[in-house]
Amino acid sequence: MFGPRPTSILADSYLYSGRNDPGYDAFRDRVERLPNHLRATFDLLIQALPNKTIAKRLGLSEATVRSYISEIFAALGYTNRGELTITAIKAGY
Repeated sequence: MFGPRPTSILADSYLYSGRNDPGYDAFRDRVERLPNHLRATFDLLIQALPNKTIAKRLGLSEATVRSYISEIFAALGYTNRGELTITAIKAGY
C-alpha cells in the first residue's frame, strides 16, 4: 500500500499524462470550440455531477441540462458520460 504522497504523485501522473499527448488534440480542439453554455455544462458533466446538480449550479432546468448534454455528446462524438469523462480526464480536463 502506498502512502498519501506516492499515491498523489501517481494519480497526478495519470490525470495529466494526456495534456501533451497529441492523440487528444482533436478532442481538445472540439472541446475548445464548444459554445460557452455547453462548455460550462461540459465542465460540470466531467465531474460526474448529476443533471439536477448541474442545473442548480448553472441556474437551468433539468430539461435544458439534458438538452445541452445531448448537444455535447453530438459535438464531441460520444454517447455516454463515462466514456466522455474518461477521455476528458486523459486529455487533461
